[in-house]
Amino acid sequence: MTNKWTIAVLLGLVLILACANPVRIGLKGLKADIISLSQDIKEGKHLMEQASNLEKQIIENPSEELIPEIDKLKNRVRELILLEIRLKTINDSLNILEGNPRATRPIKEEIPIIRDRIEGLFEDIVVLKGEGVRLEGLKAYLLGVKTDLKEIDTEEKLKERIEEEEEAERKK
Repeated sequence: MTNKWTIAVLLGLVLILACANPVRIGLKGLKADIISLSQDIKEGKHLMEQASNLEKQIIENPSEELIPEIDKLKNRVRELILLEIRLKTINDSLNILEGNPRATRPIKEEIPIIRDRIEGLFEDIVVLKGEGVRLEGLKAYLLGVKTDLKEIDTEEKLKERIEEEEEAERKK
């Protein structure tokens, strides 16, 4: 008797799952992924503010100590740029869902709205790529300043040494 009930329950579940629209379920999953990605990409705006503050610090007082901060920001921006791959995958999945024969009219009407949101996220990633380039420029600037400071320091030491030698010769 227990086996019959178990089989009946399993058959009922199979029928319920067979009636469910896999396209709608897939679309819900993609929406959840997009929400997660958009929250991550919004974090990029905060990173852009940090980069601007770091740029001000570099302009006011160039220091080698800021290079690790630049690298840290660059790595975080790079992680966010890699989200572009996930966005492309979601976009491809939307194409597949749209072409599915089980996609109902409301689902097909919802897909372009989701695509627009994805396009907006792609634009945000392009801005983040520009921020990564800017951070690389700041690092190059700091390294240039560091080299210039070493050259100036070397020139000053060389001048001091020449002056000391000349003074030593005058004393003789």
